[in-house]
Amino acid sequence: MPRKAAKSKVSICLRHARHTNVIPAQSGQEALKLFQAHPVDLVILDYWMSGLNGVSVAREMGETETADLLDEVATLLKRQRAKSASCN
Repeated sequence: MPRKAAKSKVSICLRHARHTNVIPAQSGQEALKLFQAHPVDLVILDYWMSGLNGVSVAREMGETETADLLDEVATLLKRQRAKSASCN
């Protein structure tokens, strides 16, 4: 699935789940500005964002609860991938 279609689908799913305040960003720099300007409950980053990639954006967010959570999610995903790879 192309990234643009995936981003649109994520936004639709979040709105369907009654998360009405979905703020998409077109670039890493825009994501940082939005993060600083608006309180957020969840940040979903694409590694391949234009400008700053998702990892750089997470680092720029600093030592916040959101950034810590992203780090935990990334660690869990790495473990899951390693586990899946060992099963093949």
